[in-house]
Amino acid sequence: MSDTIILKGKEAADLIKDRISQATAKLAQEHNIRPKLAVILVGDNPASEIYVRQKAIQAAAVGVETELFRLDENVDFETLLDLIKRLNADDSINAVILQLPLPLHLKPFTYKAMIAIDSKKDADCFNPKNIGLTFLDRANIVPCTSHGVLQILDQYNVDVLGKHVVIVGASNIVGKPLALELINRNATVTTCNIHTKNIRSITKTADILVVAIGHAKYFDHTYVNKDCIVIDVGINQLQNKSYDPALAQAVKEQGEEALALSFAKANDLTIAEAKEQIHYLTREKFTVGDVDFDDLIGKCAMVTKVPGGVGLLTVANLLHNTLILTLLQKKLNFEDFGLQRRYIRDRQDTSHK
Repeated sequence: MSDTIILKGKEAADLIKDRISQATAKLAQEHNIRPKLAVILVGDNPASEIYVRQKAIQAAAVGVETELFRLDENVDFETLLDLIKRLNADDSINAVILQLPLPLHLKPFTYKAMIAIDSKKDADCFNPKNIGLTFLDRANIVPCTSHGVLQILDQYNVDVLGKHVVIVGASNIVGKPLALELINRNATVTTCNIHTKNIRSITKTADILVVAIGHAKYFDHTYVNKDCIVIDVGINQLQNKSYDPALAQAVKEQGEEALALSFAKANDLTIAEAKEQIHYLTREKFTVGDVDFDDLIGKCAMVTKVPGGVGLLTVANLLHNTLILTLLQKKLNFEDFGLQRRYIRDRQDTSHK
């Protein structure tokens, strides 16, 4: 048996969402306030549609209202900017996010669009003011995905103090803010990018390796040492070469239970085995990370699996940020809602208040 521990984000995400649910219930009961998140979606990117729908479902489950603002695929930047300005000025909106990626013609304006969101409503924590507060370790909100990495480590009692953490990927969304938060926790941080030479010689020295490059299954066991903790932030879609469209249609027509019975009999399988085979053969795509998960099992100390790892915490932190921004706007005391004003470190330090 492998002694590699599989790190899961569900427990930490559930704790965050439970805290949000309790706070929003109290907020509604005592102040008649329900946090509201505005989601801007440009175009009809299928993956973005799924992400937006998932966010709305999870938000509703914890008492956060969402409103979707759709813009046409061919919209110009000025129209997008006007919408952001309108949402900034709308007192009924507590938080705003812009779903990425933008259509090709708007990609050069991504940064301008992100920083146009008011720092007081910046649920993704991309505004320079909020990033600056993260730099100073005085942030009320933090970047959702990068903080999720720390929350998974916290969940499994991994202390980063003095550890060598190697981050592969220096994006504004994950790599850079994560490096800031790790430095604030007194880790020793090395950041790598596409131009880094002899990258294996660096990653193999890592106590903790975090990868976020958007390249499916790029990192195998040759990049790590046996004691390394590997955090996979990548989310990639791969086509299932064994996809059976006829079988998928049969599932729709006959139902899984009925089909599993005949499938099991025809292939000499148990019902459980038949269902597993059907699930595999009727999936057009698979979601995988930047790490070759199967190859790392038995070759490192701990590793996250995709899906089921950091991604679960990204949405939970987005909703947590929405709640925090709402309380700040309404000038309500965090402690009254079971929350702490700062939740990174140094909780005894009140100089920021």
